[in-house]
This record gives sequence, C-alpha cells and structure tokens, in this order.
Amino acid sequence: MGMSVVAATGILMLSLTFLFISISMNFLWVWEDALKQESEIRSDIIKNSWTVSLRVESVSFISNTGVQINVTNVGSTGIPESYFKFVDVIVAYYPEGTDERAVEYLNYDPAGGPGTWHVVSVVTSDSEGESLNPICPCPAAGKGVWDPLETLVIKATLTSSANTTKPVNAVIASPWGQRGYG
Repeated sequence: MGMSVVAATGILMLSLTFLFISISMNFLWVWEDALKQESEIRSDIIKNSWTVSLRVESVSFISNTGVQINVTNVGSTGIPESYFKFVDVIVAYYPEGTDERAVEYLNYDPAGGPGTWHVVSVVTSDSEGESLNPICPCPAAGKGVWDPLETLVIKATLTSSANTTKPVNAVIASPWGQRGYG
C-alpha cells in the first residue's frame, strides 16, 4: 500500500509538470504570434507614414445635415478602398439654435445615412472620373484605390441639423495617422 501511494503521487506530479509545461509553451507561442503581428502592423504604419499625405481642399454645407468635403491624396501611395473603414472623418459645426460648437465623428458607409460619410465622386486632373483603380458603387466595389493626386468628393451626413450660416471644419485622417484639416 505504501508503495502505490508513492507511485500515484509521482505520476500525479509528473502529469502536473507536463500540464504546466504545455500551458507555458502554448502561452509562449501565442505571445510570439502577437509580437510578429505587432511588428507587421508597426512596419506598415512606418512605411505608409512617409508616403501617405492628405490635404483638405474645401469643406462646405450642401444642406443643413449634409457637408461636402473635397480631400486630395497628395502622397505617393494609394489608399485601398477596403481601408476606407479605417479613415477618420471628424466634422466640427454649430448645431441649429445654439452657439456651442459640436464635433461629430462619422463612420464610413458606402450607402450613406446619418452619422456617416461616403464617396460621391473622384476628381482626377480637374475632371470627374478616373481610369486607374476606380472607386465605384458597382460589383467591383471595395477593390478600388484612392490613388495619388486624386481628390475624393465626400458627402458627410450629420446626425443633427447645422446652422449653415456659421463655419464648418473637417479633419480627415488616413488609416496610418496622417491628416488633413480644412
């Protein structure tokens, strides 16, 4: 009886040791994978922070809830249409009936709607339209690229009515943090 207790204790300790080792190894593999992903993301940010640049050309009201923003990619790298969901559009305006300035963050939604922004058209060399990597509401939607020197005509839809006699401003930031203000 004494020998079986010792053997059982030894087997239990050995099992716990293997369990601890396997959990530790699994944790290390997850950590290593996370570090690799973080390194890839950091590399992407560093690469694009030198090659992407935005310039807000104009910001104007088109209705009491609609704002048109013309913004040009003045960098040397295109921004894929699939990355538009990571583009930040922030509009500062005066709501109707107040003298307090409101700031609204808008989400990308190709269909539009309150609290969103979408691309109305693309201007290339002072004419509407594009032939290289087109951005369009067509079956290929999401596969276009906002190429260098193209100007996006963006419609931003606010969630509340604005006083259109007062100024409106917008900040547009790329997925990698470069921004334009107008």
